[in-house]
Amino acid sequence: MERKIPSDLIIEGLAQLSVKFNGVLVPGRQLEGVLSRYTHNVFLHVESEVFPVMLRGSGTAIRFNGRELLICTQHQLGTEERDKVSMMTEGGKYLISSGGERHYPNSTDTDAFDLVAFDFTDPVADNPELKSKFFNLPKSRPAVGEVLGVLLVGYPYSDQNYDIDEDGNRHIGVGRRLVLCKHDPKAPADIALARVVPTEPLRFDPDGMSGGTAFLLMHGADGFEAMLGGVVVRGGSEGFYVIKVGMVLDFVKSITAQWSDHAPERTSTGVS
Repeated sequence: MERKIPSDLIIEGLAQLSVKFNGVLVPGRQLEGVLSRYTHNVFLHVESEVFPVMLRGSGTAIRFNGRELLICTQHQLGTEERDKVSMMTEGGKYLISSGGERHYPNSTDTDAFDLVAFDFTDPVADNPELKSKFFNLPKSRPAVGEVLGVLLVGYPYSDQNYDIDEDGNRHIGVGRRLVLCKHDPKAPADIALARVVPTEPLRFDPDGMSGGTAFLLMHGADGFEAMLGGVVVRGGSEGFYVIKVGMVLDFVKSITAQWSDHAPERTSTGVS
């Protein structure tokens, strides 16, 4: 069962307002809950009678060009683990494996090359209950208004619990963290990244937030709005590095253009 870790990190001014997300007005008090439903634990389905499930941090679930994709970072996974990546159905009854993956070749030029996408298009078609776990990513980079804050959503390892009771029944408890941040005015050397710092000191170990979602909370000409700001690539108690949404968009444009209507091969792509 999933639980939301309590947090005081809320932009209180938005609680009394409506915020536009994915073309829908969301009551401000519900915004955190709505945004956080698109970030998930990255599960591995392994061949073990004792612990058939392993956790590999966080993933961001998007829908783009008719494909449902779970985005995370390559360093979260071992090479031999990628064909085991799965999503869990509501209530934790089933693990659904991906239909394949695409990733950048290994490179140290930029952290943007750490992205990897797992295709859940066919699994979602076979398991419609998964459809609501993905949100629509716009096909072009949206105009950004005044950024009020950046909301990070992820699943730190320290908040996850997986054990077996005296009767041999397995229990998995997953905990989600929401961290309100502000942009660091000093830009990272890697232009693909933005650095954000928590508005309050962290009271937990953030290891496992990689692959999590960064949402921009903004005020523009059309009112208040939330949109994807990027994907968390790494971080610590003093701040997080986020692969910017433009880089994420370039990546998914390239890989969805390469995929046909058939299940993709698990391979790398040389996009830049």
